[in-house]
Amino acid sequence: MPPVAHQATTVKGQVSANNNWPRSAISSRLLGFNDANSLPPMPTDTTERGLERLICAAMTGSPCDPADRETDDTDSGDGPNPGRAPFQAREPRPTYDPGAPNGQSRGSGWACGDPSDYDREHCVDVVQLAAFLTDSQPHAAEALVLRENGPARRKFLARVQRQISRRGTVDVLRHGVKHGPLEVSLFYGTPSPGNEAAKARYQANRFTVTRQLRYSRDQAGLALDLALFVNGLPVATFELKNRLTKQTVDDAVRQYRRDRNPKERLFELGRCAAHFAVDEQRVRFCTHLRGKESWFLPFDRGHDGGAGNPPNPVGVRTAYLWEDVLSRDSLVGILENYAQVLAPKDPRLDAGPRRRFGPGTTSWTWCAGCWTTRSAMARGDAT
Repeated sequence: MPPVAHQATTVKGQVSANNNWPRSAISSRLLGFNDANSLPPMPTDTTERGLERLICAAMTGSPCDPADRETDDTDSGDGPNPGRAPFQAREPRPTYDPGAPNGQSRGSGWACGDPSDYDREHCVDVVQLAAFLTDSQPHAAEALVLRENGPARRKFLARVQRQISRRGTVDVLRHGVKHGPLEVSLFYGTPSPGNEAAKARYQANRFTVTRQLRYSRDQAGLALDLALFVNGLPVATFELKNRLTKQTVDDAVRQYRRDRNPKERLFELGRCAAHFAVDEQRVRFCTHLRGKESWFLPFDRGHDGGAGNPPNPVGVRTAYLWEDVLSRDSLVGILENYAQVLAPKDPRLDAGPRRRFGPGTTSWTWCAGCWTTRSAMARGDAT
């Protein structure tokens, strides 16, 4: 048997990888990309489930396999099941040090979420939202009684849901909500250098990735491969495909257009910043799902002067998405500075459609290892 530091175990298809390995190495191994000079042989998982685990391992340091996921009979879709105790986040907030050497920081600042903590009616991860408010604003958390499924909690969640429908998740994260006498902050932004109090507040943010999220209020069996949450509020969804199973990013786009009902609350404009279609070579994204009219743009880095992504010697070509672009600090920069929903300022145009910065109004370009934006002419129906 190899030493513990170079060991990966498979139990009922679940792989536990040593956290001392670099994120890219763990990720590549979960899909069977072997490097004989660094890691021992590992079974290849060529399913979409393998890509889910790959992404989770890179972001959290764990494949986020639910140990005791509830069945459909016990998952009501209202958040934490009453028969499960105690009411608490499944994982503590991760210790995250962006300056730590590769492999010594736990993922890229994310923790695993639990799909049964998702409240489908209000589109929030109730456990993570309650944990964030308890850590950062204990008086508000106590007044809102978020740990009990009672009138106070339901009224607050309804308030948050309505504000997101009206203003969008990004604006609610930036500016919080007013609920009765309470001014509730739902996110703390990047601290200025030397401001230790602001740094402590920023560290209270909870970034979670949830596998197999059952999102539908009407069809309980429908699930997204992955969803990303900031303090319990959804910011992105993923549909994943694997070319080894003869499905590509185009199949993921078709799945969004054909199988994801844009009338579902999670898919309304402004609820999520982006919906990603991903395989191990290409990425496409959309900011507003509209069925067959959903507009997906490439989210690639480019390769040899053309489309696509360059080879990755230690993993899949699209690993930059979850290892770099969606790292904790990078996503915060996007949410703070770029992503927004535009509404007409002329009162006479209030009935017109809101427009999301993204496809048609802003194009995202990979440049020198960082993301920049480049203005483009907006289409009249830009999403």
